[in-house]
Amino acid sequence: MQSTTQEAAAPAAVQDTAVSSVQVTHWNSIAYNGDLKPTCDYQMKITDHRGTHGQVYLDVSPVEGHTDDLGIGLCAEINALPGSEDSHVPCIHVYGSDGNVVFSIFQDGLSRLILRPETGIRIVNGVRLPNGEYAYAVEGN
Repeated sequence: MQSTTQEAAAPAAVQDTAVSSVQVTHWNSIAYNGDLKPTCDYQMKITDHRGTHGQVYLDVSPVEGHTDDLGIGLCAEINALPGSEDSHVPCIHVYGSDGNVVFSIFQDGLSRLILRPETGIRIVNGVRLPNGEYAYAVEGN
């Protein structure tokens, strides 16, 4: 007799990690048929560990010589809400230029994102942008 219950298959193992690094500039620059003149070149590096660890990394930093000055990194994965090891949800970790996690964003349901800063990180309200809008700043070690 055949079972009609299907078991979830584990993700297929991938032997190699894919790494792609591309030089980029502002999304609306003339380099991409936009209107703006490029002023500074950056590089975006994608490291794909989805097949081996269920994670994908995106690192954005200036090209050559200034990679420690300005940089931001992301890691997307399936994680658990803190304190709820059985609640697996999409998660994005945001890294600063020092390589440490600054904050994590967890999806909680269909309409809510939870932003959890790391220890020593502050979210500052009332930062005024050049266009007059207000935003939040993330500060700390």
